[in-house]
Amino acid sequence: MGNLKRPKIGDVIEFDTGQGLAYAHYSHKHELWGYLLRAYNQLYPGRPASLAATVAGEPTFYTFFPLGSFVHRGLVTIAGHVPLSEKAKTFPRFRNGNPNLAGKVRDWSIWDNEEFYPVGPATDEVRKLSQLGLCDDVFLIDQILTGYTPETDPQLG
Repeated sequence: MGNLKRPKIGDVIEFDTGQGLAYAHYSHKHELWGYLLRAYNQLYPGRPASLAATVAGEPTFYTFFPLGSFVHRGLVTIAGHVPLSEKAKTFPRFRNGNPNLAGKVRDWSIWDNEEFYPVGPATDEVRKLSQLGLCDDVFLIDQILTGYTPETDPQLG
């Protein structure tokens, strides 16, 4: 039958990575990109006693994720609800660029939820921003298990 619960902003999403549980905090719903998650690379052997502490710090990265369909199909769990901090309510900026044949991006732009601003080669600021994109559970779990951070993105070169 599937889980009929609908995600709400502030929900803490639990992913079973096969190597432990990982968490993300649902922070925004974008009309084009969908559900925005604040993802954390920390793995837990079981559900932490305090989900609020789990999602209190800076996320490792941000990503858009098809949360509604994954919750409905029972592929991820809504572990609880933690209201967003004032800082988490701010929509993050993202970097965006087209990789060349070698898989590297030479010229980046920054997206602020309204416009794209070309910035050219990656600056320190650009390196800290999450890449604009939509990912599935397999990709998201891979990012967590490999310790991905925006600064270690292979497309940065």
